[in-house]
Amino acid sequence: FDPVKEAFKVYDPHDTGYVDMETLKQIFQNLGFGEVTPEDVSVLIETADVDQDGKISLSDFRAMVSHAKKADAELESLHTSIKK
Repeated sequence: FDPVKEAFKVYDPHDTGYVDMETLKQIFQNLGFGEVTPEDVSVLIETADVDQDGKISLSDFRAMVSHAKKADAELESLHTSIKK
């Protein structure tokens, strides 16, 4: 079982191997971010597109999730050290 690959399927409902931008826009709108503009989509792609091919692949998605987990761990460590 690969939880990252399973999560990626939500963003790639047509099984193309890449995040579907319309799906991504809909997810962000459902989360309350309002209308997602083409400029917003460009920023999302630039941020997550590790191999710089203009699309977000499973590999790019894995890197993004890994980075987010590392950042969360660092924040938790910081909070713990402040509480001491």
